[in-house]
Amino acid sequence: RRERLYVFFFSSRRRHTRCSGVSWARRCVQETEDNVCGHETKARYAEVAGAKIAIIISNSDVLDQENIAHDNGMGQNIGIATIMISKTLGTEFKNALKQSQGQKIILSIRFEMNQANEVNYTFWMSSSTMESYAFLREFYRYHQRLGDKVKIQPKYVIWYSARCQKENFQNVEQPNCVSSGRYCAPDPDDSGPATGREVVLEDLRQICLFKTQPENKWWEYIQKLSLIHI
Repeated sequence: RRERLYVFFFSSRRRHTRCSGVSWARRCVQETEDNVCGHETKARYAEVAGAKIAIIISNSDVLDQENIAHDNGMGQNIGIATIMISKTLGTEFKNALKQSQGQKIILSIRFEMNQANEVNYTFWMSSSTMESYAFLREFYRYHQRLGDKVKIQPKYVIWYSARCQKENFQNVEQPNCVSSGRYCAPDPDDSGPATGREVVLEDLRQICLFKTQPENKWWEYIQKLSLIHI
């Protein structure tokens, strides 16, 4: 028995002020202009109604960061493919549906992914954040199981002083910065003895360790520090 494919089109334009329920989604193709409830909610409604894919038509032909769908927390609960297409392409789709006069329309979509033998992932952190060490300590055993298939790329959050920038970083001493305010970190213990300057220097130490030594040396160093930060 061939499974029936339900496809739902959505527009990202704002028009109505309420979010539709699943009752409207019983037709094979359904268009809604409602954008209040968010793209993820619409995709969830479509999935509940039996859709196998949801196509969101953007209100622009430019699919940049401002026009793409952002996760509102429901993304992890959606089990169907959800894609966004440009306004022009969406208009062509809708016109084709109107002109079909009940004839069958075949929609073919392919999701092509490049196969890689190694996965690189980025972890943002600060050497002063206990949560970073706690996560890395727990995650390390999974990283080991994956072996050579994964490679971590740590990124350290470092700020700069806006006030020092206004003074062109000219010989300005800051307890939480180095290089006259070019590289700064928040004071990790408020009135305690540690300073943001020490955090920046520790960040730099870990960066140099990661870049100049084998990756396992960085992991060993992090594991030892994680015991201190318990």
